[in-house]
Amino acid sequence: MKYTFISILVITLVISLNGCLGFSCEEKDEYPEFDDIETIEEATFQSLRINVETLETDTLIDGKVVMIDEDSTYFRLKTANEGCELCFFPDVNFNENTLVGVYYRIECTANGQTKVTKTTDGYHFNVKSVDISECTFLACNNYVLGWHTLPKVDSSTVITSTFGKKYNQCDCQ
Repeated sequence: MKYTFISILVITLVISLNGCLGFSCEEKDEYPEFDDIETIEEATFQSLRINVETLETDTLIDGKVVMIDEDSTYFRLKTANEGCELCFFPDVNFNENTLVGVYYRIECTANGQTKVTKTTDGYHFNVKSVDISECTFLACNNYVLGWHTLPKVDSSTVITSTFGKKYNQCDCQ
């Protein structure tokens, strides 16, 4: 009972201080149609977690497509991430599948979401960064790759992407 009262008191105090501090926030959604998109059945999300610096690529720029279509490339990536305690490598059958991700930098406190659709000549990755924080001033490297396994693709398969954000625009003082 005592803790419930204290919790209610703290919440009331925080809400009151927000008004006293004078900042307000408005939710902005630059990609509202994302919510209506459904990922195709043949695209399977993979909870692959890596140290992004270990990717064998010249540059990582927003919209960069990363494809892994053979065991040896996947094994090299796993080996490069051996010391990473948070990294995770799911089993992937590269005889039947290609692992595809699309790189985007996102805000420090954001979560990345990805949905994959089919196009006439390949696949489209719909990527959304969702950050519900208010007046948070953090600096860190955060990104989304949205790894999915797709049925085996070849060099003629076109991978495209769209990126949007949902966030709170605040007048922090």
